[in-house]
Amino acid sequence: MGRTELLEKLANELGGARGAAGLNAALEKIAAFLGFRYYSLGHHRRRGLHNAVRFSNYPVPFSEGFLSDSNLSEDPVICACEKVVTAFLWSDICRIVNTTEAQRLIIARASAAGLASGLTIPMHVPGEYAGSCSFADPQQRCIPIETLAFGHYLGSLAFENIRRLASSARLGLIDRGDRYGSFLSARQRECVALAAKGKTDIEAGQLLGISHETVHRHMEMAKRNYGVSTRTQLVVGALFDCQLTFQDALSP
Repeated sequence: MGRTELLEKLANELGGARGAAGLNAALEKIAAFLGFRYYSLGHHRRRGLHNAVRFSNYPVPFSEGFLSDSNLSEDPVICACEKVVTAFLWSDICRIVNTTEAQRLIIARASAAGLASGLTIPMHVPGEYAGSCSFADPQQRCIPIETLAFGHYLGSLAFENIRRLASSARLGLIDRGDRYGSFLSARQRECVALAAKGKTDIEAGQLLGISHETVHRHMEMAKRNYGVSTRTQLVVGALFDCQLTFQDALSP
C-alpha cells in the first residue's frame, strides 16, 4: 500500500474513532506512519475543565514533572503555538520564541526523557481553548517536508475529533462545572463593549439612552453568566469567546 493510500486509511480510521481508546489507537498508528514514537493532542488548558481534553503517550515521568498543569505557561511548545498557525519543527522553537532559561531546561529534559525531535501543529478555533497536536521521537533527525504536510493534515483531523468528543462529553473526562462559551444578550454586549472602551456606567447609559442603573444590571448579569467578579475579567472573557472583537474595544 502506497503512502497516499495509507494516509487515506488512517484518516478514515481517525474519523471513525469512538471514545478515548479508539482515538489513542488511531494516534499511535498515525505517529508510527509519520515516523514518530510519541504523540500529544489536546487543549492548552488544565485537565478537568469543561471541554478541555488532552491525550498523550509521552514518557510518564516527563509528563508529570514538566508538562503538568502548573507548568503549561512555561511549555516552550505551547508558547511557540501562540506565535504561529502552521506546523513547526521543535528545532525551530528557539527561533520562534525568545526562550527563557526555564524553557531551555524543559527542552533539555524533554530530550533526555526521549522527546529529542518532533513537530507540532497549532490549533486555533475562535471562541475555544487553543490546542495542538504534537509528534515526537527519541532520536534527533531530519524531518522531511512531506511529514510536516501529512502531520498537519492528520493532526488537524485528530483535533477536530476531540472537539467533537469533548462537546458530547462522551469521554467521561470532562467537569461540566466550568463555565465556558457564555453568551451575551444584544444589550449586554453593547454595555460590555462600552466598558471595554473605558466608559463608566453613567457614560454608557448616556450613549445607549438608558439609565446607569440599567447598565449596571446588564453588567452584573453578564458577570454572573461568565462567573467573574470584575469588569476587566468580563471584557477578557467576552473577547476570548468572540462575543467582542478587539475592534469593538479599540474603535472610538
